[in-house]
Amino acid sequence: MKGLSLFRLGSRGKPAAAEVPGDAGPAAAAQDAAPPAGDRRSTPRRDSPLVPSLRAEFMLLGRPRSFSIDDVSLGGLGLRADVEQGRGVFVGQRLARVRLVFGEQEALVADLEVRSRRNFRSFLVGEQVHVGCRFTGLGPEAEAGLQQLLAGLAQLRDSAGERR
Repeated sequence: MKGLSLFRLGSRGKPAAAEVPGDAGPAAAAQDAAPPAGDRRSTPRRDSPLVPSLRAEFMLLGRPRSFSIDDVSLGGLGLRADVEQGRGVFVGQRLARVRLVFGEQEALVADLEVRSRRNFRSFLVGEQVHVGCRFTGLGPEAEAGLQQLLAGLAQLRDSAGERR
């Protein structure tokens, strides 16, 4: 009788081709380059550091809104805020002139399209909303600013890893 296994197996109980040590064929290389199953992003994302904070600020329904940025990529970003800040934000909506603020300085102004929205409960801060957005109409200058921001986040992450 066979038990449950946490490893993916190929045919006849052998490890799949991508998992065989020393086998770096074209199929394995293509599988490594592809995003994980279920990940719809076309570009890799960077998690936002806790300090300095990274925020998205914009006006919606005549009120200023401020969301924390959980992660950012060349394609879009993940926003998080309390439910009150998330009121009026829905899937398919366009958010115009969103200011991405890194620490105390403005990093970028961009238009966003809301692609997903979900509520969740955090034991630390209570009821929250997560909004997934993609960038729309980024010009070459804004894209260069975004790449600079991503490079800065990667550098922060790498320096934080060295301190541990």
